[in-house]
Amino acid sequence: CSTSAGPIYQDNESSCFFWIWGDTLVGQLDRNSNSRLFTYDVMPHNSFAIRCGAANNHNNSATDLKFYTLRNQSTQDNEPISFVRPTSGNLTDYVWVISAAPLTDFPSTLWTIFGYRVYNTEDFFVITGSVMALVNMSQSPLDPLTWGIGNVTDIPFTSAELWFTAGAMTHSGYVYIVGTNQTSTGVLLARTPVDTFIDNPPNWEAFEFLVDDENDDDDGTHYSPNWQQGNPQNLQLHSIFNFPISETTLSKGPHGLWYMPLLQAYERNNTIWIASSPEITGPWTLT
Repeated sequence: CSTSAGPIYQDNESSCFFWIWGDTLVGQLDRNSNSRLFTYDVMPHNSFAIRCGAANNHNNSATDLKFYTLRNQSTQDNEPISFVRPTSGNLTDYVWVISAAPLTDFPSTLWTIFGYRVYNTEDFFVITGSVMALVNMSQSPLDPLTWGIGNVTDIPFTSAELWFTAGAMTHSGYVYIVGTNQTSTGVLLARTPVDTFIDNPPNWEAFEFLVDDENDDDDGTHYSPNWQQGNPQNLQLHSIFNFPISETTLSKGPHGLWYMPLLQAYERNNTIWIASSPEITGPWTLT
């Protein structure tokens, strides 16, 4: 998976965006056969890219993307490794980076990254919960190889069924995170003040979760936003959508609307929905 995390630099002539990627195959493209020649047997589970182009030009080519991978200097071939790796617990796990959000005003050099902690079995992979890490870009915002990646911290109220990882967005002093419950309630929303989130470790008790409103109609048209602190597994969490997702991007676009692209997990119809709402708490409309 990949997503544009957001802008990190802009002047009168150009603008640059920070991109995050999941599993990354490192090699060269053979344009004669339209196939890739993979240089290494290992595959980083996350990598970064920077895309720069003319300011306010939405027609910049995808070739403007410049990819970055870390290198393991202890190996003979300097094999590529992930930027974000577990720093505690089972160090053989890996991290799928899903979303990121700036923690200061643009141009922000302090970001937070969210992802899944994952391990492999003989037949498949298993997600055990969500993690986060702070990223300090102050040394050189346009060179990810210079960025300082903080400790990867497990988000304590997440599990194999309850994730808060997708669609991170900073708005009005809060970091908003889209979550999902794989077994019941569907798409969820949480938030925490930026000021408490940049603590090390973050103040998890400051997290608030969107919960049900007893006056809400089934279609959500009369829902009154209600935020509550506590363990989300003990709260009546409000569902933005009644189906699970694995990742999304949360953004505010033209006309004051919020947008999320959605792909329903575990379904094979490959339908991509665009959700829009005048408020981040809904009601949301699918098209």
